[in-house]
Amino acid sequence: MSEAYALHVLQQENIRLKDENRLLQEQLTQLRYAISALSLIDKSLNTITPETDVLALINQILAAALQAVGAESGSLLLLDEETDELVFVDVIGSQKAELLGYRMPANQGIVGAALSKRAPLLVPDVRQDPRWYSQVDDSFGHETRSIMCVPVMDDGRVLGAIEVINKQGNLPFNREDLEILRLVARLSSLALAKAEEVTRDEG
Repeated sequence: MSEAYALHVLQQENIRLKDENRLLQEQLTQLRYAISALSLIDKSLNTITPETDVLALINQILAAALQAVGAESGSLLLLDEETDELVFVDVIGSQKAELLGYRMPANQGIVGAALSKRAPLLVPDVRQDPRWYSQVDDSFGHETRSIMCVPVMDDGRVLGAIEVINKQGNLPFNREDLEILRLVARLSSLALAKAEEVTRDEG
């Protein structure tokens, strides 16, 4: 190996390590932001009153989650038990205007599978998954590549689900991302349950 070639290899490796370090620093910053935001939200759960805008609180939770996992968009879907449909009640992302209030069968798609199993799902390529419900993409011209979905539950009762779509940079979601989303779903379930309890007590 010539000295010039060896120097070139070392320079390339140095560039790679710098890029890798920059990416890790960005991820650490995102995670610190999310932990701080989720911690503040966790503290606010004990101060929920009938006047509290619970959906606004959950929107903060969802926004922190997207920041932490680097997702392009995310949604909270709540179960309408009378119609057995999932309703998009909170959306962060470019499809917000179209998706808010949109309904889909509760037993369809990856989100339906997550609710049926009462377990989180991570799907790196939805086009390769037979459970994929493409009607939402087809209706609004969106392109979902990857998805994470976690049920929102209260003491065994299904309230709905949180899903996040497409990790930025065409990167795959990982198990660490899924654990963060599980925490977010737990905080959301606590907020919804607390709001129900306060409303019931007031009534």
